[in-house]
Amino acid sequence: AVAWLVQSPAVPRAAAQATPAFRNFEGPQVHPLALTPDGTRLLAVNTPNATLSVFQLTGATPLLTAEIPVGLEPVSVAARNNREAWVVNWLSDSVSIVDLTTGNVTRTIDVGDEPTDVHFAGVAREMAFVCVSGGGRVNVSSGLPITGGSGVVKVFDPASPAAAPQVLNVFGKQPRALARDAAGARVF
Repeated sequence: AVAWLVQSPAVPRAAAQATPAFRNFEGPQVHPLALTPDGTRLLAVNTPNATLSVFQLTGATPLLTAEIPVGLEPVSVAARNNREAWVVNWLSDSVSIVDLTTGNVTRTIDVGDEPTDVHFAGVAREMAFVCVSGGGRVNVSSGLPITGGSGVVKVFDPASPAAAPQVLNVFGKQPRALARDAAGARVF
């Protein structure tokens, strides 16, 4: 019996059972595409590659013009204006502010555990709202606060992103997406 087991061919494995050389977690994309306000560029987060892809839309077909490295697992992007975009990096717990003219990250903001979305609101898009799914604090039955039990929305001033944000607690675990009203004045 031992000789038969040693000489028998290996059990074939299905392709789905094969072990891949690279494991990719891929965070939950929320708003992976955005247009610049003038409609000339399409911005797309490339989650597995940790980049922001910029496509020029002025020709007959979209033309890839830049692959800009950002943080790990980008899941959302929003264009503040025609020159600046904010990219939410789920695994890096940060937001990358990208200069679309130079194709460089100009600032990285640490926003807390598992950020998921960003929107600009106000009359002149003067406020940046960042949804952070694991950054809130809730009190358990014993009255002790637990971080990560709910989410928060952090409100930044894009003109001075290094300033401390206003923090709005969200009653609910792991909020994911934000939305703006038709006028762009309020975020939900």
